[in-house]
Amino acid sequence: SISQQGAIIPNKFLKDGTTNVFDFSGDFDIFCWVSTPNTGSSHTVFSKINSLSQGIQIKLKKGSGVNINKYYAEFILKPLNSSLSSKEVRTDGTGAGNGVTVNSSSFVDASTYDSASSTWTVVKPCLIRLQRKGKTFNLWLVNGSESTPFGLPNVSYTGTSGYPKTTGSFSVPTDAVIGGFADAWSTNTVTSVAGKFFGRIYSIRIYSNVLELQSANQIF
Repeated sequence: SISQQGAIIPNKFLKDGTTNVFDFSGDFDIFCWVSTPNTGSSHTVFSKINSLSQGIQIKLKKGSGVNINKYYAEFILKPLNSSLSSKEVRTDGTGAGNGVTVNSSSFVDASTYDSASSTWTVVKPCLIRLQRKGKTFNLWLVNGSESTPFGLPNVSYTGTSGYPKTTGSFSVPTDAVIGGFADAWSTNTVTSVAGKFFGRIYSIRIYSNVLELQSANQIF
């Protein structure tokens, strides 16, 4: 169904009472199967952030110029260390330098939706993969046309002395949101959602480890 409201996922802990089930303090792998929106410039697929915007966000954002009818993927990181600012990395082929390596650009076409008949005239699912391996974050945006879906990531980010945004944990004890991001909280409970996703979300898989290539390809 169309995710126009955003789904709030209550935060849960493991048996130790302190480790989040969605644990982003170390390595992780996130796979998001979605179809693109048909309107708007920025849509959040998944997020888990606190009132200081610490945590992670995964988005689809609309391109510009010749890519005005296409979307690219983006992730936003902000660690729990309050002295470190956020870092945004995206698949539109820009932003190289300061720890960011661009291997290739990747866009997916915008879908079209007829609200009068409640039908999609174009639905082209795509997969966003965000992987953390040590201090390196890898981002893919693939749609099935690739001969090797998880070859070189479209873009990678590794912290540098000037931009040490990969140091430490991004695991906050707040609720997660599918199809949006929190913009109001009661302590760690999300009470309001913004940045709502107007495409379709088919599945989101979150692993607290890095999947080997064979397992990742099976998901694709």
